[in-house]
Amino acid sequence: MSYHPYVHYTDSPDAEAHICSFLNTWQANHSTQRLTSAKIDAFKIAEFTLSLDAPVARWCSPHNPGEFATFH
Repeated sequence: MSYHPYVHYTDSPDAEAHICSFLNTWQANHSTQRLTSAKIDAFKIAEFTLSLDAPVARWCSPHNPGEFATFH
């Protein structure tokens, strides 16, 4: 399996496009794994932070991934 890096979001006005890009990359990186729904959400939440840069990453950093029940 080859790993695809995440495109970084730096506070551009098109956050929805960034989320779609993240989800497509996430799917490519994990398509061969057999993950439970809970693991899928946990991995998406944790890995989403890898796609954030600058002020957005600083905003997200004080949040514990366990604070979010689902990726949505």
